[in-house]
Amino acid sequence: MSNNNPRDQEGNIDPNLVVQNWMTELISDIIGALCVGPSLFLAHSMAPTLWTFYPSHETDFLNNFLTHPPCEIRFNIHRKIIEDLQYNGDFQIDEVQNIQHQIDTTNIESDDYEVLQDRARDIDILMPVIDAWFDRVYPYIKSRIDYFSQDDWKYSVDFGTSFRNETDFNDELKPSWILNGMLSIKPLGLDSETESEIMNRLIETITDM
Repeated sequence: MSNNNPRDQEGNIDPNLVVQNWMTELISDIIGALCVGPSLFLAHSMAPTLWTFYPSHETDFLNNFLTHPPCEIRFNIHRKIIEDLQYNGDFQIDEVQNIQHQIDTTNIESDDYEVLQDRARDIDILMPVIDAWFDRVYPYIKSRIDYFSQDDWKYSVDFGTSFRNETDFNDELKPSWILNGMLSIKPLGLDSETESEIMNRLIETITDM
């Protein structure tokens, strides 16, 4: 999503534009999670892994989050929605959310380590504020969306099981069932060859729809 650049030509930052950008992204996350289901979390969960390839100074809170809120905050939103809608699955949100533990700090400079500590501190300060905002806006958004329900999750799991076992799935498929059906079999620890074979069949299934 295209957001406003809150930094002017002189390098000054407009905090109101930062807040506006964050709210836009978080509202999009809420709508997406409600419409698509837990699979949106899986898409976002690749981001922490990317942090392990970044120079630690690039995790600087101020410079990297002018247009998008930190992943920890976004994952917290996903966790709240998954808990509210009571999907039955192992999504490992808390493990993914702790991004700082995924960054190797063994050989980094002390100044860089302080950057990581500052990031964690700033997020700890902001999280209760975002939580309070979420508690106000989420019921309103949820009440106006035909959201991905527990029944949708059940059908997704059924599709994932039948797809893995190469058996027929009798119901008419929804795209969200396909996405979440794949999520439901992802934690099974499939070997790369089996996973590749499943993904090839999935592409054929989607192509034939």
